[in-house]
Amino acid sequence: MVHITKPLLHLPSLYIMPIDHYMTNMKGNPQAVNKIAELLLVVPLIFFIISLSGCTTVKTPSLPGEVWAPPKWDRSQKEADLAWKALKSRELPQNGEKITLTDVVIISLKNNPTAMEAIEKTKAAKAKLKQAESSWFPQVSIGAKGEIDKQHTNRKSDDIDHMAAGPSAKIEMLLLDFGGRASRAKEALYGLFSSSYQYNQTIQDLILNAELSYFNYFAAEATRDAREDDLNNAKTTWVSADSKMKAGLGTLVDVLQAKSTYDNALYTLEDSREKVKIAWADLATVMGVPADSRFSPEYPSTISPPDIPQEEISVLIDQALGERPDISALRASVKSKKASLDAANSDLLPTLNMGYSAEGNQYAYYGAEKNNPLNDKRADAQTGYISVNWDIFDGFNNYARKKEAEALYAAEMYDLSRAELKASADVWNKYYGYKTSLSKLTAARSYFESAKGSYELATESYSAGLKTILDVLQAQKQLADARSTLIAARFSVFTSLAKLAHATGRIGVPQGDQ
Repeated sequence: MVHITKPLLHLPSLYIMPIDHYMTNMKGNPQAVNKIAELLLVVPLIFFIISLSGCTTVKTPSLPGEVWAPPKWDRSQKEADLAWKALKSRELPQNGEKITLTDVVIISLKNNPTAMEAIEKTKAAKAKLKQAESSWFPQVSIGAKGEIDKQHTNRKSDDIDHMAAGPSAKIEMLLLDFGGRASRAKEALYGLFSSSYQYNQTIQDLILNAELSYFNYFAAEATRDAREDDLNNAKTTWVSADSKMKAGLGTLVDVLQAKSTYDNALYTLEDSREKVKIAWADLATVMGVPADSRFSPEYPSTISPPDIPQEEISVLIDQALGERPDISALRASVKSKKASLDAANSDLLPTLNMGYSAEGNQYAYYGAEKNNPLNDKRADAQTGYISVNWDIFDGFNNYARKKEAEALYAAEMYDLSRAELKASADVWNKYYGYKTSLSKLTAARSYFESAKGSYELATESYSAGLKTILDVLQAQKQLADARSTLIAARFSVFTSLAKLAHATGRIGVPQGDQ
């Protein structure tokens, strides 16, 4: 901040009035002309001082550990508060109202900032296209000028002392550039296509993230419930061991082993409760709402997962290469790079332009000039032209730009090939991941049933004195592991199916919970 306490210059007095009034009253008054000339020299200094007054001083931390605080005039924190209030005010289902997976996806698409950001990027790409298309229209500019010309010589009759002021206008249009502007417009057009496909990819990714967050939340809840069952089993074993010791049929070692298993189950339960809260925050984040929002997701309904024959894997790969937005975006980007190469080729050729300009000036003469009968008080000029412009030599700049465009076009082609290969492998992996998840679910169900039976039998045998506490604890641990395996296998079917749909490029809100 610049504080001015004393006048830096004694500026000449300035009375604001029309320019023609100056011209009329300054004839034969060289002192007034000198004042105007002096003023024109001082005005830039005034603007410089004013610009310095807009500078601000911000104190930065000077010592390690010093906490930085924004200046009082800063409003960014208040603006952030307004943004947070807007997030808090977003509409959500009423407390206790169930929302399905479809609801979660719809709310995510409506609220998630990632989707909004992608929309703004497409708007920017569209504006860039409009910029490229502007070269098809004439360029029109207007202006005005005022000048004072003072020249003093040894011969007073040769002195020049006059003022001129007047408007000007110019219109110019490019007639021919051998496809340059058309190529630049095409480059921007396919850039818009690429940006729009990237928006589609963002939407597809957002749908997948919403589905995964939804399933992960319920998987965390199911894991927590399983840990509660583990805790109950551990408590039952501990109580049984304690009862046997009091009856003289067990030992303190058995009780302590059962107690340690119970304590470990209690610890694991608390850990699973924390993961439920984390999964809730992840779900709220993808839905674009604060983590402390209150809504009640509905548990995914039990469905029969579709069986996709292995023969359809090639069909799925072809579908992915035809529908995946990321592949389509790269194909559009290849076309954009090709158009950029065409534009670079046109820069090596001449351009043809047509234009028209007009300028009007009104003069006021002083000193010896005022008595010259050849001095006109007004002069107008008009010019129409057709011009050919050709940079014959520019240090090989345009040629180097052409080689750069060729290399970028070739690189984009290789990038597309790499992405297509990666997409085919992605579909292949996701397909067999889904098929494997179905087999794992069948094995997990069988594992759980056998582990449950083993635990029940071990408990009965321990009560009858036929098994030791170690047998019971081993069966109990195996049952806990089987519970976790079944939960993971069950939700793996949901998530692997969602990932397969994502890999094939499908975009859309799921119907029902399937």
